[in-house]
Amino acid sequence: MNRLLMIGAGGHGHVVANIALATGNWQALAWLDDNPSVALQLSLPVLGPMGDLAHYRDRFDALVVGLGDPYLRLQWLRQGQALGFKMPVLMHPSASISRYAKLAPGTVVSEHAIIKVGAEIGAGSIINTHAIIGSYCQLAEGVHVAAKSVLSGQVHVGAHTWIGLGVSVLSNISIGADAIVGAGAVVHRPVSSKTVVVGVPAVKQRSIPDAI
Repeated sequence: MNRLLMIGAGGHGHVVANIALATGNWQALAWLDDNPSVALQLSLPVLGPMGDLAHYRDRFDALVVGLGDPYLRLQWLRQGQALGFKMPVLMHPSASISRYAKLAPGTVVSEHAIIKVGAEIGAGSIINTHAIIGSYCQLAEGVHVAAKSVLSGQVHVGAHTWIGLGVSVLSNISIGADAIVGAGAVVHRPVSSKTVVVGVPAVKQRSIPDAI
């Protein structure tokens, strides 16, 4: 059996489904989503709400999570692992990934992304279209590197951090957990956790408060 179940049929969910279809590796694909009126595109069915995940364990052997929120993404990955689903690394065929890179379960790599030698990508991360992850970068779990962003060599990124569209991060820079780097920013010095930085060069705009 080579059947893939996908959590989330929204915008990112459609990106994930498109990558899965492009691989040609799956005999069947379907979504779970809590919105019964979600548009049925790509000719793939929505079988039911996400809470029904356990009911589909015998029908699907692999799971991928197409949710943009990193906390929800990791939550559903862990639930899937506990139920015994396989957690594939989903890679578009056009992506270039070094055989010496390490990608943890649940990572999604989009079209024309590049991941270089020695890079380590944490579980449930998203490497978007034309993004470049340089040599020996280390990304913690739940990181999203948006399209056309470039992380130079030995960049460290903390969990749940968002690297915006077209960002450049210079070599040997550390970015903390739960940070946001605004689109087009050039990061030339360390970024603290729970901080929003923007601009060229990137400067702190504000701190992100703890959740209530």
